[in-house]
Amino acid sequence: LAFTTSLHLKQMQLYFSLPVFFNLLSWCLSSGSPLPSLLRLSLVGSTVILTTLLFLSPFPPSTWPHIASRAFPVHRGLYESKVGNVWCVLDTWPFDLQDRLPQGSVKALCLLSTIAATYPFMKSAFGPSLDRRRLAKAMAGSAAAAYLFSYHVHEKSVLMALALYVAADDGGGGAGGAAGGRPRG
Repeated sequence: LAFTTSLHLKQMQLYFSLPVFFNLLSWCLSSGSPLPSLLRLSLVGSTVILTTLLFLSPFPPSTWPHIASRAFPVHRGLYESKVGNVWCVLDTWPFDLQDRLPQGSVKALCLLSTIAATYPFMKSAFGPSLDRRRLAKAMAGSAAAAYLFSYHVHEKSVLMALALYVAADDGGGGAGGAAGGRPRG
């Protein structure tokens, strides 16, 4: 409920939603038998659907496509002018990505690249015994990959990944730790 609510309040939450989704899916399927797994999946699915309907209830259904286009702004262009992601680099000379490929191909390339870049983080989040630190690292990696490869991202969205890296920091200065951090002894 809390996570679905956060998705509706700010679409930047989508950048790290994949690891949470796969962790919830893993929990649903971890019961060991089909009926409890189906019940868990139904509970999670109905919670998401009911929460979404609750958030959309003040708006007439005819406006729902517009609301979805605000969450997924593919009509705005490939990237914002101040974003330092992969597509900003590939849209300069000599590549000129948007001039060389049809718009539909660019969108498909962004989607496939985002899925490929976030796959390791989705895979690491799929498991019933995921601790908070590992989940934060998966969410941070997913947010960074989404920032680098998604269609039309904002420059401030990289802060989502950075905040999660800090949250996952063990203070040891190693992988996931802060640079210059004191080693534990």
